[in-house]
Amino acid sequence: MQWYIHFQGKKEGPFSPDEFRQRLAALGSRDQVFVWRTGMDGWKKVQDVPELTALLDAHVPAASTRSAAQQDLSVLMEMPNLVDEKTSTIETKNLKTLRKEVKQAEKVASKARAQAKGVVVEQPPRMSGDAGEGSSLTRKLGYAFVLLAFIGGGALFYLHGAKPHFTPIADLAPADFQKLEATAAIPSEQGAHVEFALSTSDVVHPKFYLASNQKDIHLAVTFEPVFGTFLHQTPQPLTEAASEMKNFVATTDRIEIPEGEYTVKVAEAGQPQKVLAQSKFFLGGVKDAAYATALTQLHAQRKAQAESELRDLNETSAQLDAFLEIIQEVKKDPKTFAANQTKWDDLEKGFASHSILLRPGVSDETVVLSSLFKEGREVWKQFKALNELQKSQAAPGANEAQISSQIEPAFTSALAAVTAFKASLLKTSPAEIQ
Repeated sequence: MQWYIHFQGKKEGPFSPDEFRQRLAALGSRDQVFVWRTGMDGWKKVQDVPELTALLDAHVPAASTRSAAQQDLSVLMEMPNLVDEKTSTIETKNLKTLRKEVKQAEKVASKARAQAKGVVVEQPPRMSGDAGEGSSLTRKLGYAFVLLAFIGGGALFYLHGAKPHFTPIADLAPADFQKLEATAAIPSEQGAHVEFALSTSDVVHPKFYLASNQKDIHLAVTFEPVFGTFLHQTPQPLTEAASEMKNFVATTDRIEIPEGEYTVKVAEAGQPQKVLAQSKFFLGGVKDAAYATALTQLHAQRKAQAESELRDLNETSAQLDAFLEIIQEVKKDPKTFAANQTKWDDLEKGFASHSILLRPGVSDETVVLSSLFKEGREVWKQFKALNELQKSQAAPGANEAQISSQIEPAFTSALAAVTAFKASLLKTSPAEIQ
């Protein structure tokens, strides 16, 4: 018969009757000791098992009254593989370890013998608070919970994007830095957000810092000049690619750019129409009193030049009317071409020397009213084309009917062009020129 002991949440056994008695004796107080053997319906306190009274009071054989160390040594002496037969000695510090190994070996052997005989070895029932499988399961569940929390946290970290730990950028104003930091902290699922700020260290060769809540976005920066803010010729728009995002921040290279105001737009690279942020900046220099004075003087000069150009263009408009009358006369009667062509040639000589449209040295880059200049030049080109058609119509052997069918739409187009040109002249005010 084998006995099991349950004490302080731990199960011990199986024990033979002698081992059982010795173990109970070693425990001292038996108030909190529970026992079990095959055939019992559950764990019971020692004092609640009547059969233990006789067992515990029985005479203990001499061998059983020896100390645990002496019994272990006796057992070990019978195990030649563990004890030196010549010296019959063993280190005392190993006794506890060896005792456990011996007991474990006895358990395994007992189970093996029972299984060999076809006997199912009954195991003691579990008690509330047992250490072992229950606590092991609890620990495993705890580990699983921690692991799931870690994985879930990692998933959220990935989905929302790792938020940067910003360190102050010395090249930015504190308020601008805070805007960049706040933009990068916006959850990525809210769509792309971008904020950008101008460096403070070198305004002549500006550099921009860009922040986004999308860590893998590629950005491009476009600089659109604001007309009337430049001391020299207005530059063409410029687009610069930003660097790759690093910790949710990208930068532009320092750029060489004419002094003046620009509308700066930030868009996804390759998608200029998808503007994510924009603002106006004065770039390429310092907007100080000297700049303001120079710009005021420039505007005054441009206004004076614009007034002069507008007078010339109004005179040109009157001259174009004279050319239009000649074209209309020939259109009505192609036989009058020769006489009207003499008038055309005389008018064209004066037009070439006095009209702003044909004056030497005058181009789109040197005039203030460049749009009007281009419009007047287009009217003159259409008039010249009509004159050439009428000349070919009057040539000997010409197919007058065919050429006439070409003159009609060309005349309609030229008439509309000169009408639009006159309307543009009326709407132009030099006082609004910058």
